[in-house]
Amino acid sequence: MRKELFQLMEKRNKISYRLIELFQIENSWLEVKKISAELDISNRSAQRYIHYLEELVEEYNDKEQKSLMIHYEKFKGIKFDFHDSSIEQFKLYIFCNDQNLRLLLDICLLKTEPIKKYSQKHFISIYAIKNALKEIQPLLTSFDLKVDPRKLTLVGEEKTIRIFIYNILWSIYKNDCWPFQYIDEQRLYQSIDTIEQELDLTFSNIQKKQISYFMAICLIRNRKKLYIDHYPEWEKYVNIKSLSRKEELLIKGMRHYQIFNSNEILFILMIMETKHRMYKSDKVKKRVLKYHKKNDTDIYRLTNQMIDKFEHEFFLIPPQSLEVVYTYCFCTHLQSKIFPNIHLHTDGYGIFENTDVLQHLNNKILKFIREMKHEENETILAQEAFLVKKYLALFSYFGRLTDYEPQINIVIDSDLPFLVQEDLKRRLRGQFDEYFNLQMTETVPKDRDNYLIITTMPSLKNTVETICVVEPPLLYRDYQMIEKILTDKLQQLYQDTMNRTNHQTIKVKNSEVLAIS
Repeated sequence: MRKELFQLMEKRNKISYRLIELFQIENSWLEVKKISAELDISNRSAQRYIHYLEELVEEYNDKEQKSLMIHYEKFKGIKFDFHDSSIEQFKLYIFCNDQNLRLLLDICLLKTEPIKKYSQKHFISIYAIKNALKEIQPLLTSFDLKVDPRKLTLVGEEKTIRIFIYNILWSIYKNDCWPFQYIDEQRLYQSIDTIEQELDLTFSNIQKKQISYFMAICLIRNRKKLYIDHYPEWEKYVNIKSLSRKEELLIKGMRHYQIFNSNEILFILMIMETKHRMYKSDKVKKRVLKYHKKNDTDIYRLTNQMIDKFEHEFFLIPPQSLEVVYTYCFCTHLQSKIFPNIHLHTDGYGIFENTDVLQHLNNKILKFIREMKHEENETILAQEAFLVKKYLALFSYFGRLTDYEPQINIVIDSDLPFLVQEDLKRRLRGQFDEYFNLQMTETVPKDRDNYLIITTMPSLKNTVETICVVEPPLLYRDYQMIEKILTDKLQQLYQDTMNRTNHQTIKVKNSEVLAIS
């Protein structure tokens, strides 16, 4: 989510933010020439952004009562002195004071008014506000939400709005102070500690902070009478009546915060069920799964079907891992059902963003999903993009994802000493194993379409062969050259596979036509 938010920033704030990040790997002066090279801008532009950064530092010191210093010298470049501040705090200041993000945060925290009043109060033109809304809209669309341009409020399903707000606020403020002005942070933490004891759970400090953020968002919106809708199917997933009769902890806790709406309580319980960490508690796991089994829910049936089919088509899940895998898949299917338009973790993290190099495994999983589809679980399995990535994560739990991709042989043919050659193999595996299914060998395989010869003596090789000439130790350009050859070869192997599949499909169709005639 942080990456998506960064893309919303104005250009000058993006450049300034990236410039500040350069200091996280620098110990002293940062030359203008290096800034230009790293940010892909001219020296003159770099100087202009440095002057803008000086203005930001002055504003930051004035508003936050800090004494951050920026030094700029002609032949040395720039240097920061973070006396009573930090790089992260200053980056957050740039982030939160960007015009687009400031509007988005105000919308999330319910600090907006009708557009005319908001414009006058913040000294921003209506045109600038509407332009900011256009920048924000693609992110909202990915959650199936939009903004009312007159009232500057979020429009969409309340359950999705809350998850969206949580993703935004957590991504921005998780390393900063408490962003909720009228919610008592310590009081929430006390409630979380009590939940932890009663449910036999152990939350880390980060998890406690996550829970507190989510509960604060629910409280804010509930107090503004922005309630969760009623979803009858949720009652099959959560035994709300039993909880009410027993007056269990969560019910008491919500009433303690003046929340009496059963839909609100049901929503929080549903979110808890989608969190895999909750199932570390045997008490929670037993209660949740037992209730789903009793009601024979679509989530329960689909998870059982998926596990059986997975073991039949891919591999047997080790007994010691079966429980973890089951609850992981259960949570995945539940999230897919409750939030059908969200393709992130509910905590805002993407799942295996770059899967382009895993075409075979992607296609296998997609076929696997489509074969399970029928009317009852169509809503869940329609979220193919989300499920493919979640299932990919499952494969990575057990081994290399590239094992399912076409194998490419790396032939090491050189005059290198034995141990140097072995070190070369190890370095190549470390660099490329994540993206390619490599087999190291010292002889050219019979299949002459899927190999790359890495050699120190090209004069002894046929020029038509795929050769990469190196001289250890490998430099950055050597790795780039090898990666380009491997990428081209992999794409050719994918194309060959596709051509064979299409050819077989045509043959089958022709056979069917002949049989009919």
